[in-house]
Amino acid sequence: MDYARDRGERPNNQVAKRIMSEAEEIDGDRVKIKFGPEVMKYLKQLHNAIRGADHETFDSDVQHLVGYLASGNPVSINSAVYALISAGTEVDKYARKTGDTSARDAFGLAASHILGQTADAKPVTALLLPAVARSR
Repeated sequence: MDYARDRGERPNNQVAKRIMSEAEEIDGDRVKIKFGPEVMKYLKQLHNAIRGADHETFDSDVQHLVGYLASGNPVSINSAVYALISAGTEVDKYARKTGDTSARDAFGLAASHILGQTADAKPVTALLLPAVARSR
């Protein structure tokens, strides 16, 4: 998306409201995303960088989340956001504890591709699953 602030302009409140209302209409559990090859490359590098870490230096639950993201399976938007935020936090702690920056580098490159901040970034594929009746 092209935001006014990126062009040095003051953000338009109407545009911001429209973007937020559209975002609120998305069911983050129903919409699944699949990362492109560039993102997958860096998620796999991240997974390899943390694979041998013990629970003292990297949370094992987050290791599993990163492994699932790196598997290439479609994942719900909610799960992807949770996993990426958790991984970012753990990667930072891991780098500070061990001095190993390979995980931080891989995470940074994956995040840059996801956010479209690289010259060769590709859009994320979104898959809308069929409506499932929810029990109350």
